[in-house]
Amino acid sequence: MKFRWLAAVTAGLVVALAGCGGASGGSEGTPGSGGTAAANLQETAKAKVDGYIAVPESYPGPTTPFDPGTGRTAVMACGFGAPVCAEQARFAVDAVHKMGWESPPAFDGQFSPQVQAGFVDRAVQDKLDGIILVSVDVNGIRASIDRAIAAGMPIMCTMCVSGPDYEGKGVTDVTVDFEQQGEIAAWKILADRGKDAKAVTYFDPAFSSSVNRSIGMTKIFKENCPGCAFAAMKFPSIDVSKPGPPQFTSLLASRPKGTITNFQATYDGLAVPAANTVRQIGRTDVTVSGYDGSPEALAAIVSQNPPLEFTIGEPYTYAEWAAADLLARTKAGEKLWSNADKLPSTLIVRSTAQKYLDGNPAGSSYPAPAGAWQGNFLKLWGKP
Repeated sequence: MKFRWLAAVTAGLVVALAGCGGASGGSEGTPGSGGTAAANLQETAKAKVDGYIAVPESYPGPTTPFDPGTGRTAVMACGFGAPVCAEQARFAVDAVHKMGWESPPAFDGQFSPQVQAGFVDRAVQDKLDGIILVSVDVNGIRASIDRAIAAGMPIMCTMCVSGPDYEGKGVTDVTVDFEQQGEIAAWKILADRGKDAKAVTYFDPAFSSSVNRSIGMTKIFKENCPGCAFAAMKFPSIDVSKPGPPQFTSLLASRPKGTITNFQATYDGLAVPAANTVRQIGRTDVTVSGYDGSPEALAAIVSQNPPLEFTIGEPYTYAEWAAADLLARTKAGEKLWSNADKLPSTLIVRSTAQKYLDGNPAGSSYPAPAGAWQGNFLKLWGKP
């Protein structure tokens, strides 16, 4: 059963789009009225984009040392079919091990609520000290999550939005603001295209992060460029492994040159194959971009092979270490540090992509605090 909060925001998105004929004002492609004046639109957007590209000065995180002790946990990725989920689940396991806790290898959630619910139930049966979920929609496995909470098992969810029903009640989100990420994407497109923008984005109703990104994009286009053609369409993430994918190929076939300028993918795992498709069929009129800041996306932005324009990165690896820290502090009865659900997002473009691709630390391309941030965690944990 859909969690009522997610169902509500999804319905709100669909209503917002339906109310404007699939665009942000009037019929798609028809100029609307109001919003930022056309002469100032790109200037306003470019100023905002400059701020989003800037490296965040600080990150929420722990400042007080403590003894994490020992414990037993397990980590589940939303699905190994999404490279970012598989990679970050492995980073979470690494963080747990360095903290001195036990964890088996990361588990593949297979984008399946049944598989994911089974993982949570087994964790309860095994009396684990807590679990870390990587980009898993806890509301899609609500019954098993409720059983885990009733059993007193802490749940850390990285890059998740569990919603108000779970706030302070057993699930700790370690995440960015996904609606803001959608706003950043919209502003970048408007900075590049101005009033001539004709954009399409996808969202997966099974993931509140995806829904929220679409809501953010819809808001910015509706308020600032009602004459811009904009549409958000449903896309099941499990289909990302299919060639094309077929939905994207059909989208391009239905949108001849002049009717679409930008495609904002649900995440980088879709953006890279979409950019490949654009290149293969010679659609130089369509710019592709994504979310997350994955290594594949950064490499494409740098090389333009395939041609990817930008991505919006989040401190994913940092979030895994933060989740491990919060889990151990929960078990130890320590006071939890605040704003774990307010991690910063960073716009990554061609001029900055190589810096992130180089990694901090090496092997992790995602934005992170400056300096030896993993060493700072280890110091607070009393580890060499």
